[in-house]
Amino acid sequence: MIELLQESINIHNKLLEIEDKIETLDKFNISKSNYSNIKVSPTNKHSSSIEDILIKREELQSQWVKASCDELKIHMEIEKQLDTDLDPIERLIIRLRYTSYLSWKEISNKTGYSTRQLQRINKSVLDIKEANK
Repeated sequence: MIELLQESINIHNKLLEIEDKIETLDKFNISKSNYSNIKVSPTNKHSSSIEDILIKREELQSQWVKASCDELKIHMEIEKQLDTDLDPIERLIIRLRYTSYLSWKEISNKTGYSTRQLQRINKSVLDIKEANK
């Protein structure tokens, strides 16, 4: 279970990284419609760099879609492992932390538990899951 939760966080971080790269490329304000209005020739260095940017953006979008699918699969696996042996609050904490990616402070605000209590509950759940492995 711990490996699965860590993988969820890793994929989420990868998605954020890809989104940042796409956002950086989008700052060039280049769209396919703008690109189609530019004359393309082998010696036109400007159009070549635009083409490179568009190709890179499409590659990043493909990576984002794949990572999103991987994230969804991980979330489904986490849900399968959050069986009825856990209290509703334990399931909620795991979901908020590892599938909604909230901080302990945000979870504390939502649940009314202190961050220390939340961390203890989290550790308890992970210890139980590892013991039942």
